[in-house]
Amino acid sequence: TATRAVIAEAIATRAFALGAGAETRARGIAIGATLFTSISWFVIVHVVLS
Repeated sequence: TATRAVIAEAIATRAFALGAGAETRARGIAIGATLFTSISWFVIVHVVLS
């Protein structure tokens, strides 16, 4: 499920980046990177605790 969420986020970020202007694209990539980092930390913590 976590992998599926990461893939979905990557696709959404790419689609958003392609459809947006340069400034909005940079903002979208930053948001995507933040979400990706959050998901990655969640996965790491989940694996460590389990």
